[in-house]
Amino acid sequence: LFIGSSVASALAPNYTVLLWARVFSALMHGPFFAIAMVMASEVVPPSKKSGAVAAINGGLTISLMIGVPFGAYIGDLFDWRMVFAGIAGLGIISLLGIILYVPNMNAEEPTSMRKELGVFKRKQVLFALAITVFGYSGVFTAYTYIEPLLQDITGFGPAGITLSLFLFGVGGVLGNMLSGRLNAESLLKPLMVVMASLTVILSTLTLTSTIPWLAPVSVLLL
Repeated sequence: LFIGSSVASALAPNYTVLLWARVFSALMHGPFFAIAMVMASEVVPPSKKSGAVAAINGGLTISLMIGVPFGAYIGDLFDWRMVFAGIAGLGIISLLGIILYVPNMNAEEPTSMRKELGVFKRKQVLFALAITVFGYSGVFTAYTYIEPLLQDITGFGPAGITLSLFLFGVGGVLGNMLSGRLNAESLLKPLMVVMASLTVILSTLTLTSTIPWLAPVSVLLL
């Protein structure tokens, strides 16, 4: 389904088709990472679960480091349709990798939608979800506008924007590597530090984006 939506994006005859193709692609993105993280945590010893989840996130952050700036560069250099065609090609390679190498795992006990939704009765789950929703909203709302911000406010051209997006990915990889080393039994204090730091970075982005040498640093820290 992800491959199909990427092909539809590459061939979209108008904006409406492109928009819906991207929405459908995003709908596939969420369950893929949810399933991948569960599988990763199941195939390693309990002491390695945090590292396994960090490794899955590592794939995402490395793709941000390499794929996003490279895609933006290709889009500026040639045509945005080529970017989506390339994503569809990478999707095919990934699908073949899953078919050939990922073990077929079955749940130990069948689950149901009612049982899944029952978890929302737990306050701690709701708090954890709220932290994730608002934290990610802050980062990715800003990230959505990073390219026009760097272009229109900072005054960067394609090279400066590509470098800044690359730095965002570098920061993601480094942060992910560090988080994977944290003790899974004591995550509250690091989480508080991360959220406080994120608040400062986002609050000062308006100021730092006007200074060419400081804008990429802010993107890296973000």
